[in-house]
Amino acid sequence: MFIRIVIATALALIGSAIVFAEFPAEEVWSVEFDTTVTCLGPNWEEEGNSYFLVGLENQAVIVREGDIAWESPELGTEELPEIVTAVSRIDFGVEDGAELIVSTVQSWYQGEGQIEADTGKVYLFSGDGYEDMVVRGTFLREMEGPDAKSDTREVRSIHTFSDMLPDTSKRIITCNTDYQRFPHGVGFTRSGSINVSDGERGHYGHGRIGFPVVSHIYNDGEEEHLILASFYSHWIDNLREYPFDYVKRSMIHTFDSELQLANTRILGSFDTELYHFREPDGRCDMYGMAIFDDAEGEPNLYVAYSDTVPRPRLARLSFDNLETEDEMFLPFGNESDIEVNIHHFPWGDLEQGENMIVCITSDGRIVAVDPVEMVETERGAFRMDCIGVDVGNYDDDEQLELVYLSDDALYLSDVTPLSTSTPRHPYTPTTYTIQSAYPNPFNSKTMVEYTLPRAGRYALVVYDVNGAEITRLADEWGTVGEHRTVWNAAGAVSGTYFVKLGVEGQFVAEAVQLIK
Repeated sequence: MFIRIVIATALALIGSAIVFAEFPAEEVWSVEFDTTVTCLGPNWEEEGNSYFLVGLENQAVIVREGDIAWESPELGTEELPEIVTAVSRIDFGVEDGAELIVSTVQSWYQGEGQIEADTGKVYLFSGDGYEDMVVRGTFLREMEGPDAKSDTREVRSIHTFSDMLPDTSKRIITCNTDYQRFPHGVGFTRSGSINVSDGERGHYGHGRIGFPVVSHIYNDGEEEHLILASFYSHWIDNLREYPFDYVKRSMIHTFDSELQLANTRILGSFDTELYHFREPDGRCDMYGMAIFDDAEGEPNLYVAYSDTVPRPRLARLSFDNLETEDEMFLPFGNESDIEVNIHHFPWGDLEQGENMIVCITSDGRIVAVDPVEMVETERGAFRMDCIGVDVGNYDDDEQLELVYLSDDALYLSDVTPLSTSTPRHPYTPTTYTIQSAYPNPFNSKTMVEYTLPRAGRYALVVYDVNGAEITRLADEWGTVGEHRTVWNAAGAVSGTYFVKLGVEGQFVAEAVQLIK
């Protein structure tokens, strides 16, 4: 039996291997910093030059043509530096002109018990050369109990609606993290909140909206909306025979111009029911988001996330009700430590105006997706870890540029489509592959996701540990690509089972655990 499992695992790994060709990016310039980069802010143009706002460990800098044009003072102290978590540039319509907004987070300790917390600050830089610096607000939630920890103040993004701009109070919207550890270490909650700051104090907006990952402002022609992609996790030790109760969800929310919650959608969710559980890496994570109008002028929302299996998906959602219109798996494997940036721009035959969704991972892999057909068209990679990716035309030529952060530097490179001569086609698997069975372990139902390398008849069969056939989930003609089906094990007893996919001579098997 052990040999059968090893063979099945090897086949699955071979079937899921994906090759990414070297990405054609030619570096135009780069600038190295003395500290690690943390976030990439907006870019803008002045007098024919492109400027980029970058966050470092305890500073914010402006880069122009590969040189540092401005840098803030070092924030915090040598013992407790303030780490920059988000940066923005906003023109409030007052005589000072555009101003820089920099958020930071700083750890501190209190008393002999060394209660740890994180306090967040928002700074505003204005005046000639951004010389005037004021603290816009300090956020810290009071702690309860000797072991309590509450980190609510890491600002992940900064926004403003246009009706806030001609306003001397200079109100801004911040999307904050919210991490709470319960007294005596029995559990934690990881979520987030939205706050409105007017320069005097922070005004609470929404809580329990999930840990902010990425957010955008979208204007539908009548009003502006805040769109937030987040995840929420909650763990508690119930101090019983089965101690762990765990919930994790990938979510997306839309808010109107009054910051009233309009819609919420849970895209992925995992809930335990009080049994021993170790959270698998990458379950129900939110990665990235993009929104743009389709050919009919209707907004479409594209979200990269993972469900109970950590393999990333790309979903197209209706903006009105957040219903899934189409989705596909992204070819990045079951990895828990990647981030996926999503961008929309011309990619392919530029004369034909071919617009693509381009997904760029934090380790430099790139996949282009047709946003209408929702199929992969091209892929590539540049061998460098990257964060804060953006794409645009930042010079005088017609070629697109890719700007990204990596380690301690900012890079700008010319990029070209991977291929403009080959026809588009989705990735074709080379062998029978069971992508996942989730949840696993399960107590009544599990969904099996699998791929077929060719059109033809195949079988998906469940066996027990003795090799006896339990049920046939599928025995039919199937098309090339990805499929899914549910095994309802209501009549089966607890134990280990094997799901076998394929035909004679080529098959793969996956072990699943039924717990009742």
